[in-house]
Amino acid sequence: MADDNNPGIIVEVPPDRASNTTPEPGAQKLTDSEIVQILEGYRTEAEYARLAGPNSRDLTWLMNLDLYWNRYDFSKKAPWQARELMPELPQYVDRFAAAM
Repeated sequence: MADDNNPGIIVEVPPDRASNTTPEPGAQKLTDSEIVQILEGYRTEAEYARLAGPNSRDLTWLMNLDLYWNRYDFSKKAPWQARELMPELPQYVDRFAAAM
């Protein structure tokens, strides 16, 4: 059946659940922008939960991604030290991916 407020959205309701589609008393109808705000809040909360805590792996993933693309921080090197890159990690990853 089509939604009255937005005819572009089609909602299919199984016959066994058709009787349970009446809204709860006192429930307010949300606008599209309110639904987007709620979902964005859920996404942000999940992202912060993933970044925080004792077992956060995002920093490790970002460091590994930088190694794969040969992005290094040379700021702690002395001026006389070399800044050449050896693409070892990308070769290992590509070789492993080819063997799969």
